[in-house]
Amino acid sequence: MKNLMLSLIVTVISACTHSSHGNHSTSAAIEKGEMGGTHYAFRSKTYFMGQPTVATLDEAKKQGVTTVINLRTEEENKSADYNAVVETKKRGLNYYSFPIDSREPLSKDKLAQIETAYMSHHKKGEKVIVHCASGQRVGAWFAYHIRTTHGESSEQALREAEAVGLSSTQLIEQVKRAIQ
Repeated sequence: MKNLMLSLIVTVISACTHSSHGNHSTSAAIEKGEMGGTHYAFRSKTYFMGQPTVATLDEAKKQGVTTVINLRTEEENKSADYNAVVETKKRGLNYYSFPIDSREPLSKDKLAQIETAYMSHHKKGEKVIVHCASGQRVGAWFAYHIRTTHGESSEQALREAEAVGLSSTQLIEQVKRAIQ
């Protein structure tokens, strides 16, 4: 009986220490799926995706998402099937827009602004969507997040960004310069 109790206590303590620190390392599982017609990568209460649909916003609200961070440019937003500001607000979601133009060099200032908005909700345990058109710029921001907030190496930050969708050679080179 004592061995059973000791085993149970060790198991509970082990589970608590592994679940409470919110590790973002590559050992953290990345869930891939689809929400309202939009493919995503999910980890640590964060959905990484391309442009969400209105159905995605509806499903996100049902899944407990509180915040949408949009990295698309104004030009891209105008080509969407809906007004992102109106549709997110209609669902009671927080909305941030930090346009990143992939034709211009990545701005550390812009990445820091995204990080501040993201962390203001993530620290409270809220679910957040970070999106652009295809997920590339989202991956670029995620590399910055892993490097600056979690102190991982540039190489590790890039591996993690690639795991959530960063694959553009040109953008990877910009990310390398931004996170060195």
